[in-house]
Amino acid sequence: MKTIRFERQGSIGRIVLANPPYNRLDLQFSHCLRDAVHEASSSDIRALVISSEGEDFSFGGEVREWPGKHIDWFRTFVAEVNASYRALEILRVPTVAAVRGVAFGGGFELALSCDFLVAADNAVFRCVEVTTGFIPTRATWVLRPMWWRVRWLKARRPNLRRLSQTVRRRPMQRSALC
Repeated sequence: MKTIRFERQGSIGRIVLANPPYNRLDLQFSHCLRDAVHEASSSDIRALVISSEGEDFSFGGEVREWPGKHIDWFRTFVAEVNASYRALEILRVPTVAAVRGVAFGGGFELALSCDFLVAADNAVFRCVEVTTGFIPTRATWVLRPMWWRVRWLKARRPNLRRLSQTVRRRPMQRSALC
């Protein structure tokens, strides 16, 4: 079963995290995300929205898979997830994370990989790695380039006002598409 799917409606593409209720990043995640990004890149969409099924965007990594795994397994897992985020970052179309509910750990990092982030009024972002003694896999080096990218976009496109907007849950998808 695919945990992520690509859809399109006219010139707008959507990558949907389709493993509710938690939309966790499991072993299939990076492969499914990369496949969906490749589908998006081979289409003629003009923008891409990343959203989720269920009440929450993503609770992050599926930690129940991790006990007993060798450190090399974990390193490979992190490298594959990072490669799928990088594929999203280098798309030639604007990407928008439409986040509602929880965006923890790798789910938060997925949202940070997008050009824009639209958050519902119930969105909660947390870098859980820090609270558990781990070093975040991407957030620390994604935030700074994102800040520069946002600053550059503001300078060149002052009409882009959705760079850090909170919206009510109901019209969120509409706001993400604006």
